[in-house]
Amino acid sequence: MMHVTPAAGRSPRQRFFHKILLLGALFALSAFPARAHGTNPSVVMVLGYQPSTATHIQASGFFVNGRGDVATNDHILAGTADLHIRTATGKSYPVTAIRGRDRYGDLAILGTTAGGDDSPPVILAAVPASPGTPVSVTGHPLGHDQRTSAGMVAALFPMGGGDTLIQISAPIAAGSSGSPVFDRQGRVIGVTAFIIYFGPKAPPRNYAIPAIRLRRLIAALPRRPEAGRLSAR
Repeated sequence: MMHVTPAAGRSPRQRFFHKILLLGALFALSAFPARAHGTNPSVVMVLGYQPSTATHIQASGFFVNGRGDVATNDHILAGTADLHIRTATGKSYPVTAIRGRDRYGDLAILGTTAGGDDSPPVILAAVPASPGTPVSVTGHPLGHDQRTSAGMVAALFPMGGGDTLIQISAPIAAGSSGSPVFDRQGRVIGVTAFIIYFGPKAPPRNYAIPAIRLRRLIAALPRRPEAGRLSAR
C-alpha cells in the first residue's frame, strides 16, 4: 500500500507533493559509488539553514549557464535562509537571488556569485526521455561528496502542461534533491525530485522532473547585467 498524506482541501501543488515523501530514505552508501572519472564540475551542493527548526539543509544542484545560475528543487527553499552553494572544487558562493521558480514543477533557479570557469553549465536535452534509456544521477546523497548512481528510465507519467514525469531506477536519497539525471551522451534529461514508498517490502520509486520543463523556466528568466567574476568565500 502506498503511503500518502490526506490532501483534501489543499492546492493542486500541495496535493501533488503530499502524495510523496520528499527524499527521506537513507540508502546504504554502497549504492552511490564515487565517480570513477573524478567529479563533475557542473554539479554543486546546495546548503542552507532553517531557523524555524534550527536545522541545516543540504541538497544538490547544477549550473545551467556560465553566469552562476544553479538549478535545483523548489521544495528546498521553504523556510530556508543563508543559502549558498559549494562547487566540486570546494569553493563556496552565496545565493544572491531566486531567479526563477516553477512551484508545481518543483524547480528553482538560484542566482549565485560564481561565474566563468567556476560555473561550467550542463547541456539540457531538447527532447523527452524514452523508457529504457540508460541514465546516471550525480549529486550529494546523504551529504557526501559527489556520488553517481546508474539505472534507466523505468516509466513516464503525465504531470500537466504536456510534460511527463520521469521514473528512474537509479538510486537517490536524502540530499539528492536537485541532482541532474544524465543520459549516455552527457545531456541532462531530468532533475531528481522525490521518492514514493509503496510499503515496507516494496522498493521505492524515484522520480525526476523533465529537462524540457527546466528549459522553459530558464527561457523565461529576466535578463540581468553581466557582472565581473566575484571571489569565492
